Amino acid sequence: MKKPDILSILMTFIFGAIAGFYLYMTVYAPFSATLDTPDSEQLSEFIIEGRIYGSCSPNCPSFQVLGNGSYRYLFTFEPGQDQVLRQGTLSIKYQSGLRKALTTESLARQSKIIESAKCNSSDDGVDVSYEITIKGTKYKLDSCGTAVAGDSKLWLTLYELWDFFKTLGNN
Repeated sequence: MKKPDILSILMTFIFGAIAGFYLYMTVYAPFSATLDTPDSEQLSEFIIEGRIYGSCSPNCPSFQVLGNGSYRYLFTFEPGQDQVLRQGTLSIKYQSGLRKALTTESLARQSKIIESAKCNSSDDGVDVSYEITIKGTKYKLDSCGTAVAGDSKLWLTLYELWDFFKTLGNN
């Protein structure tokens, strides 16, 4: 090998190392820094558990949404069939909508226990209950027994979540 060949190989190696270092620092390192796995403490800061009860028993659907947007939805296609579990992650749209609607003020107001005159679940209908945890505080909402406002942003957002899960179940 001649001196210019060795110099050419050496320069190629040096430029390759510089380019590799640059790509590592600008692409891979920032990306891998955002891949933090949330611990159980972070996930328990925001939990929504919803279930329907009443005439659909024992096959009523239920769901759980964690703080990172992951969900589990348990349902049956028809009465008498085995239950099906669907898992996934809510879109950013649903996650931000939930966080905006689930304020501590509205949760505290609508989780107050009231004397319910008549519940849908007592007449072959269904009622819905939620257990919502935000920053360690648990709120229990029930369409039969708490002061929920059916036209509130909170209740309508939770209803949209059920619609999302119902359309998901048919896929």
